[in-house]
Amino acid sequence: SFRRYARHMKSWMSSTTFVSMLPTVAASVAWALACSVAVSKCPSIQEFVNKAPFLTSISSFTSPISILLALKTNRALNRLFEARSMFGLLLRVATSLAGLVVNYIYVPIDKNLGLLIGRYLAAFGWCVKGQLRGEDDTLVLQTLLPPEEVEWVKAQSILDSPSAIIFRIRSIIANLTIRGKLQGSVSKLMEEKLGDLERAIGACKRIKASPIPPTFTRMTSRVLCLFLVFLPLALVNSQGMQSTVGILVIVTFLSYIFVGLDEISVEVENPFPLLPMFSLSSDLDMKVVMQFAMKNDMPRAM
Repeated sequence: SFRRYARHMKSWMSSTTFVSMLPTVAASVAWALACSVAVSKCPSIQEFVNKAPFLTSISSFTSPISILLALKTNRALNRLFEARSMFGLLLRVATSLAGLVVNYIYVPIDKNLGLLIGRYLAAFGWCVKGQLRGEDDTLVLQTLLPPEEVEWVKAQSILDSPSAIIFRIRSIIANLTIRGKLQGSVSKLMEEKLGDLERAIGACKRIKASPIPPTFTRMTSRVLCLFLVFLPLALVNSQGMQSTVGILVIVTFLSYIFVGLDEISVEVENPFPLLPMFSLSSDLDMKVVMQFAMKNDMPRAM
């Protein structure tokens, strides 16, 4: 535990969250310094601050801000958990579908078609990663698929690559079923797996396309700004708080905490850059390959 804290403290200054929130914290500290100096140098301002109920106002601000930040952070974390759950479901379903393809198409019916579906499934995770992160998946497709298949996937301007892959696999399965080579029950099971993949992709797209309502985010930012504006005045107005250094220290810590929570919720709002999607896609790729490898290495039944 101590090593974890030490590691986190060591990487504090290089944290992307710290860098992004630093200007806001610095502005809050500068405002607190200006308020403290103005009150100490100008008697009229000091009289106004002493008479105004800033201390009472700041106390009433604390609870709404805490509630807003908690709700926003929880909502953002729920999006992160849902995205991770959907990608995990995608991985399990694609692996299961690869096992069905190996046992019901690759070995008994057509090795070339079975291998083609396996190639598509191996590329599927990488294409989903590219779709959700806005990355180009051409190199992945060129590595795993025959040239004519890559050309066909890229020609589908209406569909994204993951949807085109599902459509292509579905077409192969339907063709084998219509020709009577694949049992209807197996075809139905594979179709259910493809439907699960579509639902998982749809959920991921929904998370990406529908952020936390901007009205909620704006309201949180505005209330937080008001809190940071009145905080130095409330500290100057409080009994026994005459030290400028003390005011700056308190404002620094409180602004760091509240602004940090707000910044974290904004970062987590789009969960896909935070997820280990490279390792997840690589894991899916390897599991599909292992399905084919296990079938080839498996001892023959008596």
